[in-house]
Amino acid sequence: MARDFVREQLGDLGENTLQTVLLVSTELVTNAVLHGRGPIDLSVEVNASSVLVRVFDYEPREPQLREPDVDRTDGRGIALVAMVSRRWGTSSHDGGKSVWAIIDRTAA
Repeated sequence: MARDFVREQLGDLGENTLQTVLLVSTELVTNAVLHGRGPIDLSVEVNASSVLVRVFDYEPREPQLREPDVDRTDGRGIALVAMVSRRWGTSSHDGGKSVWAIIDRTAA
């Protein structure tokens, strides 16, 4: 559902940017499903130079960027988000948090 929502929001933004935003959205929503609480909200904002992806959930704990453990198959999501985004971060509010990432349109 999240990927379909992102495709609808982005329209014809270019295949590289679209694939990068889909990757980031998928990782952030997956983290919210696995580690968050309550309803999850996904928003996508497009401007001339970038795309902002934001995922809100009701778990106040922030995700941690960590070195992936070669013996595990999980734990790489935020590292991927950090790698393909100009910037990423978290904001606390409403008893939870939003995790966001900014993806450059020209560099993606």
